[in-house]
Amino acid sequence: MTTNPQSKELKQPDPKREPKINQTKEKIWWYTLCFTIITFTFFLPLLKGLIQNLTLLPSLESYYLLIPHTLDNLPLTTSLLTLLSTHISILALQILAPLLGIFNCIMLFALLQKTNLHLRQRVFCVLLFTTTPTILNLFTSLNTINCFLTLTLLGLTLWFSTHRSVQMIALIALIFATQINFTSALFFLSTFLTIIILKHKNSQNHPQSQHIPSQNTTTQNNPQTIRQILITEFWPILIISGSIIIATITQHLPLRNLAVLQPTFFSNIVYDLNGITGMSLFLIIIAIIGSIHLFKQKQHLWLVTTPFISLIFILLDHTFTIPLVFSIALLASYGIELLYTKKWKIQHLRNITLLLAALGILFTLISYQQHQHIHEPQPEEHAALKWISDNTQKRNVILSSPEYENMIKTVAQRQPYNTISSIDKQNTTTTILHATYINELFPLLDKTNASIIFLPVSLTTTLPQDQEFRFLLLNERFKLIFSTNSTQVWSYNPENSQQ
Repeated sequence: MTTNPQSKELKQPDPKREPKINQTKEKIWWYTLCFTIITFTFFLPLLKGLIQNLTLLPSLESYYLLIPHTLDNLPLTTSLLTLLSTHISILALQILAPLLGIFNCIMLFALLQKTNLHLRQRVFCVLLFTTTPTILNLFTSLNTINCFLTLTLLGLTLWFSTHRSVQMIALIALIFATQINFTSALFFLSTFLTIIILKHKNSQNHPQSQHIPSQNTTTQNNPQTIRQILITEFWPILIISGSIIIATITQHLPLRNLAVLQPTFFSNIVYDLNGITGMSLFLIIIAIIGSIHLFKQKQHLWLVTTPFISLIFILLDHTFTIPLVFSIALLASYGIELLYTKKWKIQHLRNITLLLAALGILFTLISYQQHQHIHEPQPEEHAALKWISDNTQKRNVILSSPEYENMIKTVAQRQPYNTISSIDKQNTTTTILHATYINELFPLLDKTNASIIFLPVSLTTTLPQDQEFRFLLLNERFKLIFSTNSTQVWSYNPENSQQ
């Protein structure tokens, strides 16, 4: 019985297809790993809340957006976000925030694919960027910067389309992205302009390259190239700049985000230095390794300067650290790629180095998850504010820390005396909380018109027990009306102080 030789040839594997199959398997592996980690990390606060039967948003700014503002006094994007947040449940907002985070990661991958970064570098960059405390705080809560990032990434991704209608949708998204505050708008304009310049520079140097595709671009010697660039690319810059100017004049577009406390400079950059957001110290070290490698290779030297340029935006707004975090994550991706692909004399030393770097970043991530209550009201504080809402009169003014201003307005539905934007009221509150004598305490309290004093965990654990203000509360004309664990609510009657 003879066999057909053609059948054997058909059964033999095609050597040309094997590299493509291996590349596909590698993509599936890295993408699955990346989005599994991202999804678990983003939804972890929601899972914790569901297990504890709590629906608390993990950001102070979230409660600012839940307040029914007068929309005429807010920027356009903030008004729409406030309108959305006041018409859906808090649980729906908790689900929406991480979904937006995952969507942002997909858009970021789509943008990075238009560069010459290796697949592993793209995965490393997205993972390092999204697992920093700064980005986790954005992608697990309701805030305007998360909205800005979503609209910006969506707009930039759609803008590279060759269809004019898709570009119009992208332009609308980009206009909305710049209607939050002047700092983020300035960052976007500089970024968009840089992308356009790099895009056409790359298309002129590599006409056949598939990276950063150029539309309506002719050869380098064509005299109409510059005119075409001005017509097809820079007109959206003029439109967006005009919308920013109009918003600044008509809506008083703020310089920075005033909805949250302005932390100190370094505590908002490095989380391990007693910060509430920021990055891991190990991530910065890996980024330095990547910078040194690029400097030695004399490649992408402009990328090494981006962290220093990003400091300009942080000086304008301490809470707007996205440019710095992304530039550090991008440089760190070069550092990890170097450690991963470099030929080590001792192979175990490479594995130990990568393990220590991963453990350092993981330590910061776990520490942030354990201390995330800094960004959210604790359950007992939420219960106290809810009790105030149900058992006190609406005309009562509440004295507390400035960071609880928006939660008092949202949960307790009362007017707080201390506000984030008023330095004078913050100084008065600080003087009250450290008063040692009745003669200085009562005139200040009468000046505030506050009849309720809300002492959250942050105050009861820091103010001296049975000393100064805590001593006056226990011994003078105050009444403890609600207490649970370390949270207390006291009433104060100004008439008693005059007796």
